[in-house]
Amino acid sequence: RSVDAPDGTFNVADVGFEPDPPQREALTLHVHNLTDLAGNVREEATAIVFFGEPDTPTPGDLAINEILFDPATGADGEYVEILNTTADSIFDLAPLVLDDDPAGTTAIASAPVVLGPGQALAIVADLTTFRLTFPDAPALEAASFPGLGNSGDLVVLADAMGAVLDSVRYDPEWHRVELDDATGVALERRSPAVGANDANNWSS
Repeated sequence: RSVDAPDGTFNVADVGFEPDPPQREALTLHVHNLTDLAGNVREEATAIVFFGEPDTPTPGDLAINEILFDPATGADGEYVEILNTTADSIFDLAPLVLDDDPAGTTAIASAPVVLGPGQALAIVADLTTFRLTFPDAPALEAASFPGLGNSGDLVVLADAMGAVLDSVRYDPEWHRVELDDATGVALERRSPAVGANDANNWSS
């Protein structure tokens, strides 16, 4: 259904489902050939739509799975990958906090960010820079990304109330010893079931 404004300056399209929309499932809405008031045309736009209530994560449900703290593209290329370790839970990452300060309070995003069972998402400092190296990887630019120190740093993932879901104080010494230069190489967690601060659980 399309509704036009009385003065013709805009219109609104309503999208409905018959039967009712699926619950607890993320859908991607694609819109083509959007035209603004100046006549500019956007060929395609997408939005994630989620119906139902997401689950509430507890420690162990989400893991800090990969960290790139010294990208070849500079600080804008930094990222932290978050993994949903569960078999059947769906989480909204938007209200969570990713910081290098346990007292951090800035939410990852203002709009819902759905992460399904077994899925991973890179939380990035700058999406445009990230795409130069990883054009197809699932990623989200954080509202405020913590600067990651090249000599080691703390990364904390917490809920909106400050409860820590996962945290790691990484060390560049965790890279493979045979690497002469680890610039642009991420630290990868071997197993989300093993402690995040176990040096033997990380490699590159």
